[in-house]
Amino acid sequence: MPDDVTIEVHGLEELKAAFKQFPRQVAKGMGAAGEESANEILKTRGVRTYPGKTAANAPPTPYYIRGVGTETAHGNLMNSERLGTKWVVKRERGGWNVRVGNVASYADKVHGPRQVAALGRIGWVKLTDAAEKKRTQVTRTYNRWVKYTLAKLGL
Repeated sequence: MPDDVTIEVHGLEELKAAFKQFPRQVAKGMGAAGEESANEILKTRGVRTYPGKTAANAPPTPYYIRGVGTETAHGNLMNSERLGTKWVVKRERGGWNVRVGNVASYADKVHGPRQVAALGRIGWVKLTDAAEKKRTQVTRTYNRWVKYTLAKLGL
């Protein structure tokens, strides 16, 4: 993926050691926590949900029609990659880490560290900023999944 954020579980070394006898179950729980957290981050307005339209989305030409492409005097270029539908949430091997990214070719200019300043001003959010805003909620999600996993294992 051209741009992604890694959500990692930190500070769980003791927990990992206690779970060496249950690697699949723990990975399943932590992977679920990561996926839930990632999907919550993606709900941030300006990430998966587009910010409000601007003058750039209305005539006169050229203007951009979301989900279609750039409208010119000679027709539409059909160059939309449907950014909002190109998000990928993927568990890494072992299940402890989850990667979040967008495979649209221009995603890094909209949500990545190379975000075009004008896009930030109109409401597009960098993925790292969205993750930071949801830090407390992500922590709660992981804590809930740790407790659930512990209970399910009878520990």
